[in-house]
Amino acid sequence: MNYYKSYNYDYAIYDFRNANRLDSLNIHYKLYLAFSLYESYKKNKDTEYLNDALLYFQEIVSSQDTSSLSYDDNYFNYKTIKYASLTKVCEIYTLFSEYDKSFICIDNMNKENPLDYYSYYLRGFVLENLQQIDQAIYYYHKSISLNESHFDSYFKIGFINHNMNDSSCIYYYNEAFKIDSSNINLLYNIAKYYQDNSYFNYAIKYYNKILIQDQFNEKANYNLAYIYFYLKDYEQSANYASEVIYSNNKNHFAYNIRSMCFKNLNRIEEAIRDSLKCAELKKIKN
Repeated sequence: MNYYKSYNYDYAIYDFRNANRLDSLNIHYKLYLAFSLYESYKKNKDTEYLNDALLYFQEIVSSQDTSSLSYDDNYFNYKTIKYASLTKVCEIYTLFSEYDKSFICIDNMNKENPLDYYSYYLRGFVLENLQQIDQAIYYYHKSISLNESHFDSYFKIGFINHNMNDSSCIYYYNEAFKIDSSNINLLYNIAKYYQDNSYFNYAIKYYNKILIQDQFNEKANYNLAYIYFYLKDYEQSANYASEVIYSNNKNHFAYNIRSMCFKNLNRIEEAIRDSLKCAELKKIKN
């Protein structure tokens, strides 16, 4: 159990596999084995882990209660374990794009607990993947109505509206920001919306919020280089392009924009050097 709590999932898998072999009827061993496999998949994207996790979660969903034992003397309600496993089965089917099976799981979740905000979020997520956008938004709103602190539902509505260049995305992004102001994906989306709509001061503000957490964030640094180049602040633009190159010296876009900065700053030798490097990298890429 210590391995699981310390996120050492490979060791946790080994221990829980052995425990499950010794007592295959103990639902708690099976539960933590499934969780460990699922978390390992999230780290390494090996679908073998995901398939194994699905198998164990399905076994739990179809099992009968045979044990009240659990770790740390905490008793997990059997129905809660089965419901949590059903939720994970739904998530995994969605990852596999087996949406018909996802809907069956969601329907079962709604029967079991019609007030579970997450089931409505999952339905919205599946519908979004099926390009049924209006229905997806409806269910994301339904999720929010049951849990006003659900970050992902706000983020998803914001993202959908962002893709339509609908300014209402900022409202939903801001609501998500109130819940998690450090989420880099959220900060990037807010900054990118402002950048694409020429609100450069706001874009700079949110890109810098990213850099406070991740100094060498490639996308944030590159977009700042782009903005400052557009604003004709070539020194600043070159500095941010240099940060991109420091974190990824194969980014030919960064060499290109820095070359143009140096040209405008009359630093001709450096401009030529970066221009040649850009051409070399583009040739390798192609």
